[in-house]
Amino acid sequence: MIGIFFGLLFAVFLNQVLSNSELNDWGWKLGYIFLIISSLLIYFILTIKSKDIKVTVIDRNSFLEGYNLTFFSKIFFENIFALVPWMFIFLFCFNLWLPGVVLSKNMFFSEIQFVHIIFIFIGSIFLNFVFELVGREKVLQYFSFFTIVLSIIFFIFIDFSSNYSINLLLFFLAVISSISIPLLYNNFKKVNIRTNISNIYFVTNSIFFIISLLLPLTIYYFMFNAIMYKMIYFLISIVFILSLLSKKINTKQQ
Repeated sequence: MIGIFFGLLFAVFLNQVLSNSELNDWGWKLGYIFLIISSLLIYFILTIKSKDIKVTVIDRNSFLEGYNLTFFSKIFFENIFALVPWMFIFLFCFNLWLPGVVLSKNMFFSEIQFVHIIFIFIGSIFLNFVFELVGREKVLQYFSFFTIVLSIIFFIFIDFSSNYSINLLLFFLAVISSISIPLLYNNFKKVNIRTNISNIYFVTNSIFFIISLLLPLTIYYFMFNAIMYKMIYFLISIVFILSLLSKKINTKQQ
């Protein structure tokens, strides 16, 4: 999350300082230079600190032996809400150039501001400490329940005829994102890492794999079809219903 935040901060800085022509000519190279320098810096820091770091080498065969499809499915669907914050953040990355491509009726994502990302970043840090005190089990159930209720209410009653409704939608997505990220982190912390590290590995990569499929499909849809903003609330409710049901089923099976 910290890496994504500072990467977005650097991208916003480049867009403010350089013009479009400068970015197309040579400005885009600065991103790779920044990535190389930061990677080398981290490498040397880890090299210096390596004496204090205990590394456990896991054999490839034993790593794959820990993979269990049933356990993977349980973790994945219980944490499927992680799709919401990452989709929201990645759509923000496209809001500078997509308005010239997509339909004018689909311009809601261009209203996503960097302040929303800052809100997610700060909120995630603060809420992580709250989750440690309250307990993830209660947070997951209450958070999922209230998100479903609010999403259904907004889906039925909100009229998207003004900018206020768009601002409410973006704020709602930012709040959900700020809660979802630390909740995902706390869920993974409670899993037995030694015996199920492969499951966590596959779940994390599966979430990003699905996003890599959803993003181009979503953008392609925006290019030719007008989106119904109400459907965003509906989809959010479906995601959290799946998460809540998965949690209930997993609890009964234990």
